[in-house]
This record gives sequence, C-alpha cells and structure tokens, in this order.
Amino acid sequence: MPRMFGYAFNPLSVFFCYGPDDRLQSVIYEVKNTFGDQHPYVLPAEPDPDGAVRHDQVKEFFVSPFIGMDQVYRFTIRPPGARLALRIKQADARGDYLIATQSGAAVPLSDATLARIALRTPWAMFKVIAAIHWQALRLWIKGAKFLGYPGEDRVIQPAGQTHQAAQTASGRH
Repeated sequence: MPRMFGYAFNPLSVFFCYGPDDRLQSVIYEVKNTFGDQHPYVLPAEPDPDGAVRHDQVKEFFVSPFIGMDQVYRFTIRPPGARLALRIKQADARGDYLIATQSGAAVPLSDATLARIALRTPWAMFKVIAAIHWQALRLWIKGAKFLGYPGEDRVIQPAGQTHQAAQTASGRH
C-alpha cells in the first residue's frame, strides 16, 4: 500500500526478481510486524508446470505474540500478469494453523491510479493496522496464550541459515 498521511504499513511485500533472460530467478517475501521489525525471506523461484511458485520456509521472524516460532510457511504464488494470486499456509507439528490468501487484478501504475486509490480508500493503511490490533484483542479476550514480544533477545537471520549458524555469527551461543 502507498504511504498515506506520512504512514505506511505493509505486513507483506513481495518482490519478483528476474534474470537477464527475463526468467523469474527468485522471490523475496518481506514480512513486517507491528513492532517495526522486518525480515526478508529470499527464496529461489522454480515455477511448476502450471506456473505457480511454491516455497516451504521455516518461520525465522517474530510476527504475532499469539503464534509461536515453531512454524513453517508454505507459500504458493503466481508471478504477476493480468492477475496475482498468493496463498500462505502456516503450519506447526499438528498441521495447518493459519491460511491467508490475497488476489487481485493488474491495474496501470499512474498518477491517476494512485490518486483514485487515495480518494477511494484514504484510511486503508490505518484500517490494516487497526484490524490487526482488533483481532489481537479478540484473541486475548478469548483466552489465547499471549507469548509476548521477544524484543532485543531475538535473532533475525537470513532465510536458509540455521539457528545455530545465526547465533554463532551474532556472537550468541
């Protein structure tokens, strides 16, 4: 989403990286949390015969104080064309825990398009962050276990790096 009134929050930004031969080489999933942290998962792209790109990625970044770190993300995305489709399944040892989807149609990027979006949904940015906090409040009221924010003790590591390697690189053991 574009910055509105000096504020921007995109829980997930996806970047498609193409090589000199115009083939998709990698996908970057940039995840942000409401604490101001962000973490990129940089993953190689090998589209299936149907054009979808699938990634299984161990969760390496704190997102929610209600969901633990022992999770796996299962991304399925179709590179942009006339439409974009993204599905993320989050699973733990018991199976799928959370499923999120997003889809949309391509529109030309122009000043007119951006102005139209700003006029139609000027508060969209604030709606996203308000909805996240509203859902957190609902979970807390229902008695969901609050795990807290790891703060400065967290170890953020590049995708694919083991936890042990990240601790060694950061001087933590």
